[in-house]
Amino acid sequence: TWRTGGSHWRQSPVTTTWDFRQSDPEWGGIQAKGLEEELMEALQRVNVPVEVMRKKNTVQLVPKGVSKGTAVNQILKELPERLKDRPSVDFALCIGDDIADEKMFKCLLESYRPTGPQKDQRFIRYVITLRNSNSYSKLFVQASLYMHSGSKTNGGTVLPS
Repeated sequence: TWRTGGSHWRQSPVTTTWDFRQSDPEWGGIQAKGLEEELMEALQRVNVPVEVMRKKNTVQLVPKGVSKGTAVNQILKELPERLKDRPSVDFALCIGDDIADEKMFKCLLESYRPTGPQKDQRFIRYVITLRNSNSYSKLFVQASLYMHSGSKTNGGTVLPS
């Protein structure tokens, strides 16, 4: 962080993150690429269940096999048991804004199929990304959408990607 003004480290119970969103974008991106390469090289030499993830304005160390996709998969797996005597879920909305969300989109779109008494029920799912690039999402919200606590959206439009 001393080489990149505005950057800082964050520690959570699950991840360690280098955040450079308050830095010069070009310099922060260069430093992030270097950090990502150094971390991957160091992790190849040791046997720890950790992987490096490059996300929007951050570099993260995360446990291997843990992602938003695995979380969505677990939630969908537990739904039938948790909804025993209640109507099953027939709709899901998933919104994301960076590359890490793609695993979540993929899981929701490809992995989940209702089972048991609900197997013939229609399950509607939408995935929306906030970036217009290659994505499992076929919808994106234009970057001009601005949300602020207590205010309405300004200029946001959902468009096919």
